[in-house]
Amino acid sequence: MMAALAWPAVLVAGQGRQDDVRLDAPSPLAGAREIARRTQTPTTFDRMQRYVSGSGRQLAEQTVDIAQARFDVFVPRKPPPPRGYALLVWIPPQDAYRAPMDWMPTLEAHGMIYVSPREAGNEAIVFDRRMPLALHAAHGIAARYPVDPERVFVGGFSGGSRTALRVALAYPDVFRGALLNAGSDAIGSTRLTAPPADLMRLFQTTVRLAYVTGAHDLPNRRADAASQRSMQEFCVQQVYRHSMGSRGHATPDGRAFQKVLAWLDAPLPPPDHAALEACRRGLSDRVHADLAQVRGLLDGGDLVAAGMALGDADQRWGGLAAPESVELARRIATGLAETR
Repeated sequence: MMAALAWPAVLVAGQGRQDDVRLDAPSPLAGAREIARRTQTPTTFDRMQRYVSGSGRQLAEQTVDIAQARFDVFVPRKPPPPRGYALLVWIPPQDAYRAPMDWMPTLEAHGMIYVSPREAGNEAIVFDRRMPLALHAAHGIAARYPVDPERVFVGGFSGGSRTALRVALAYPDVFRGALLNAGSDAIGSTRLTAPPADLMRLFQTTVRLAYVTGAHDLPNRRADAASQRSMQEFCVQQVYRHSMGSRGHATPDGRAFQKVLAWLDAPLPPPDHAALEACRRGLSDRVHADLAQVRGLLDGGDLVAAGMALGDADQRWGGLAAPESVELARRIATGLAETR
């Protein structure tokens, strides 16, 4: 009898909060190569692929043993909405974060399941554990329950919020929004790379971002401001800001959570197509101007300066500069090799 009690919980509909749950349906999108394709700059990913091919090595594709992974879950007690439950995947900065009691009424009201991976805190490696576990969580819950794919969200607190933004940006085909609580980065920084162009276009029109930070959490308010400016530059239209009164570095209380989720889970308004296309044209012009500078330096024989300029463009624009950025990187690498 005691041995049976030691097994992780099996999900049962309508049981509220369930701790130490095992989800045995891994996400097909959580492989190391796919995560790298979506999160690394194009030239970095190209170098990785060529290194693996040339070395003859087989790198581990799955970095998480799903049989050993555990999750904390909250399932609404009422039946699912007609199109299925909503879902919030929460990435904490610590090793475990059960659904707070004062969040549960709002989760119930929205018909929303909450799931948070264990051992995915700030000490865990982002690309090897935190991101795969978030994807496994979403896929595993959807394999157990009816889930509306248009109401799947990711969120987190502090370092978990920064990871949640990475997940949302890289996987707009999975997540429709992000609750960013006291932690964010700017697209084009070393922490946050624009994904391939098709995913970036999807992110611009289908993903909404809710920034939720304490009024006295000044470092993260500044980070939020920089992140929001980058979202505007990259033509992301659905951005919401909520300052939590006199709070510092803290998670939302029940009232703040209710207010933010009301915006995040509302029907997505249609995009402003004229503004979106104008923004995309301006963005494309800036990308091509930076790549033209690299080409000019390369054609002029200044390989070092061309490499430095390309490094800046690759980091700033990510997937929006491919495939030309990759072709230029290969030309520069070949030229440098020939001069040695």
